[in-house]
Amino acid sequence: MYNNATTSVNQFVYSVDPNVNDFIITFKTEDNVILSYRKQSLSAPYEFLVLLHKKVVMFEKVTIKIEVLYLNHIKPIVTDIMGSTQHVVYTGNLCFYSPYETLKLASQILFNSLENLQISHISKHITKKSLKYFHKNVKPYTFVLLKMVYSDSNPFFRITQLERTIDVSHYGKIGVEDKITLHNEGRKFFGTVDIHQNPQHKKASGWFYTHLPASAENIQYKDEIGNSSKSKVFHYRNYKTLAFKPRYPLLSGWKTVYILKYQVPTIEYLYRLDAFRFKLQMRTVDHILNDVVTKEALVKIVLPESAIGVKVKIPDQFVSRLDEKSFSNLNRHIIVLNGSNVYENQVDDFVVEYFYSQYYLFRVPFTYSIFIQCFFIVIIFFVHVTID
Repeated sequence: MYNNATTSVNQFVYSVDPNVNDFIITFKTEDNVILSYRKQSLSAPYEFLVLLHKKVVMFEKVTIKIEVLYLNHIKPIVTDIMGSTQHVVYTGNLCFYSPYETLKLASQILFNSLENLQISHISKHITKKSLKYFHKNVKPYTFVLLKMVYSDSNPFFRITQLERTIDVSHYGKIGVEDKITLHNEGRKFFGTVDIHQNPQHKKASGWFYTHLPASAENIQYKDEIGNSSKSKVFHYRNYKTLAFKPRYPLLSGWKTVYILKYQVPTIEYLYRLDAFRFKLQMRTVDHILNDVVTKEALVKIVLPESAIGVKVKIPDQFVSRLDEKSFSNLNRHIIVLNGSNVYENQVDDFVVEYFYSQYYLFRVPFTYSIFIQCFFIVIIFFVHVTID
């Protein structure tokens, strides 16, 4: 960006294309420092006021990286089809939609395949898997509709619901449980279809890969029916990968619900700030599948027994509440986070601070020992009564 004003500025306005409603956006400097922003409009076209990390004086240039992830922007042309070929459509803006004049604009569109491509604006610069467009002196708020139709056999995977439970414990292990509803939202089949001849079958019935922390252990994978033997774990230096197959192929319109459990060491995520104050920092959501967006996410953080003075710092995509308690008689608070359109690469860690006395560590063992002793005393009493 170039400041041609007579005064210095420390902020600018960014506009999203008017045909975009669902998206995730981030602003960074040239050195990948994240910039803060606030939304200025509540409906499309959305505008954001971005705060720069320094003042830009007159005639000075500054480079800003803007990453916008469009959600549900590539759609099947028809929702029901009997054939095996899936045609999809993408609609976008050929120019840069901005409140400022754009002196030079270079656009590049990358494809996995240009099979059966039909496009509203032909590019003079076309390669096997890309299209390039060049413009000069683009006026503010210019929108030129770009429509592309092409063949794509890739499944439209989407996580419609994620229920994540993090059980915090001071006994050495933190338990994590994810209940995931995975849906293929491509066009639905009807009539008689040979799924083995369908190009989607190989990808829909193949292996799925989920990356877990390197310290994850006691990993379990099962679906709603029960345990599934179609899973295996690969160990790498910085992470572990769980490979699994759903019980049935995930063809268009089909879904599966599965549960993933594992444990991680408490020492890696729980920090002691002073004698009775602790800080928990973990990923709000883990990697589930590559390039898959979670429509609705519910994260529950179960704190240790009798934890008080809770302070929570959560990512921007989530809202939190502290109004639940577990059924346990040990008074365990539950922090509930709700989010929508969650993409794990764009989600920060959550941070929870609380006060907790180490003396409560003896409460559970002491309670269980008293219960066992009382149980044996009752048994011995009834045995002697029976003998007498």
